[in-house]
Amino acid sequence: MKFDKETIIVLAIAAACLLAWFIFYPGYVKKQARENARIAQQTQTAVPVPPSDSELPAVSAGNSSSDSGNSVSGKELPAAVQQSTLPSQIPDLAEKLASAKILTLSNDLMTVQINSGSGVIESIQLNSFLTADKTHPIQIGIHGIRKTFQTNDFTQSPLLSFECVKHEAAEIILKRTYADGLTVFQTYRIHENSYQIECSYQLVNHSQNLITIPEFEVWSCGVPPMHDLAGDKIYTERHNLDYCLSRDKSVYSFSPDAKESKFLNALTDSPVDWVGSSNKFIASLLFASASEPFNAGIDLQRVYYPTATDPEKKYVVPAIAGIYKNLQIQSNGSKTLAFQYYCGPKEISRISKLHEEAMKVMHISVFSWFEFIARPMLRFLIWLKGLCGSYGIAIILLTIIVRVIFWPITQKANNSMRKMQKIQPLIKDLREKYKNNPQELNSRMMQLYKDYKVNPLGGCLPILLQIPVFLALYSALDSSVELRHVSFLWATDLTKADLVGPTVNLPLIGQFGLHPLVIIMTVLMILQQKLTPTGADPMQQKMMMAMPVIMLVLFYNLPSGLTLYWTVSQIFSIVQLKYGQYLAKKEEDAADSSRSNKKKTA
Repeated sequence: MKFDKETIIVLAIAAACLLAWFIFYPGYVKKQARENARIAQQTQTAVPVPPSDSELPAVSAGNSSSDSGNSVSGKELPAAVQQSTLPSQIPDLAEKLASAKILTLSNDLMTVQINSGSGVIESIQLNSFLTADKTHPIQIGIHGIRKTFQTNDFTQSPLLSFECVKHEAAEIILKRTYADGLTVFQTYRIHENSYQIECSYQLVNHSQNLITIPEFEVWSCGVPPMHDLAGDKIYTERHNLDYCLSRDKSVYSFSPDAKESKFLNALTDSPVDWVGSSNKFIASLLFASASEPFNAGIDLQRVYYPTATDPEKKYVVPAIAGIYKNLQIQSNGSKTLAFQYYCGPKEISRISKLHEEAMKVMHISVFSWFEFIARPMLRFLIWLKGLCGSYGIAIILLTIIVRVIFWPITQKANNSMRKMQKIQPLIKDLREKYKNNPQELNSRMMQLYKDYKVNPLGGCLPILLQIPVFLALYSALDSSVELRHVSFLWATDLTKADLVGPTVNLPLIGQFGLHPLVIIMTVLMILQQKLTPTGADPMQQKMMMAMPVIMLVLFYNLPSGLTLYWTVSQIFSIVQLKYGQYLAKKEEDAADSSRSNKKKTA
């Protein structure tokens, strides 16, 4: 590249842009953090605090070894007991609830802890899904204002007893008895090789009266952003709350970080089939049974927590609940509510089996209109991995296959740009000759394009057709949880930058290390720019040459799975350009030979 006046101007503009980025962006981030902290302080919902012993009705608590569920101080309770006839204080319940045992369900994938007194899932440990530093499994439920799976009180009547009826590795049955004659049997069950938990409530009315539960909420724990949950360095986060309306199976998604007004506007009174929250890699989804969907919409809560590195910055943990209203259990009758609760990674093979509309929680692309392309690409990537045994090789194969499919379109665009490049001297002459007559200039240029059979948009339109597909492919690779902690070549994790060697602290930049893939990608971009035929003016050409340097800075920490894709794509583009140049030269040589033969014949 010649360092003429235009080149110096371009480089100066690029340097100014980069300098402005480093100077103003940190201040913008701090300003946003302060604003988020202010909003969080205004909208923060206090974490529910268990009532004190004096606030709880003290009743005797049963367990698996004692049968005190139908007695108070040794006296038998009648079948229908009115709350007003109960003693105001029945000792022991608060104490026993506080000391209730934590029961465990487990399989190879998850370990679930359940409170035997409240029936709440306290936490879920994803046994094979580790934190970013790979030191311990991720736990869901240790964050947030709600535990992992929780309901509100079944009735206003005091709780008399609770006990564990059955406790096995894959199944737990809990029993709670209330003073108004309601008995609740709560069953949890998990299966091998599954992140799903089956939960059912059997509500049995032993009284002679109709029992009505005005409002019954079933909560699904919110999932924090992936960085705050597991320490992952996320390039583009997906943090969403979702619910599916029963009437038309439409799925509504919204941000848990939204301002309070927008957050509350997401509430609905319409019946819903399922609710859930998710971050980039993990989903917490609660599905009601098909026969008994949530009949009163959803409820929402959220709380903000300061990040570990910056107290001024906060992350949000939301909770979402499906609601039943006016549940009625007839005298000596029963009612059963069943749920499927999924808490685990957003693996496409698992999410697709949960519900016909559950795939919409994947949020593969930042731009939702690319989802329908990104999903099959992600499925195809997983299939290729099963074929070749390596996600790195699968990314290479997928990139090559997509580029081969678009070979004719790209080749047409390259040929069009090559023709435009050849007639640039003629266009320059026309512009100089008719610079004071724009109408005549336009007419002459149209005639020139017609004579040389050149379409001025021929180089742009084919490329524009490819953009949605390549962005969808980019999104599929960026959102694939299957790539997490998967190594390839020198990259230890395809969802992180391919760091090689030690890191150093640099002013304005912070931690800096060597990322070979993105450097290779940049060099190949520069080479491609030099080889690409173009009809642009010199200033635009120099701007295009500066773009790889700008992209190097902006995308230096791009996940290695994405830089691998871009690098392979650049190599393919260079090969196609060289092949196109070979064909063009071959055609020119053939044309020259034909002209020479005609002259000799003449």
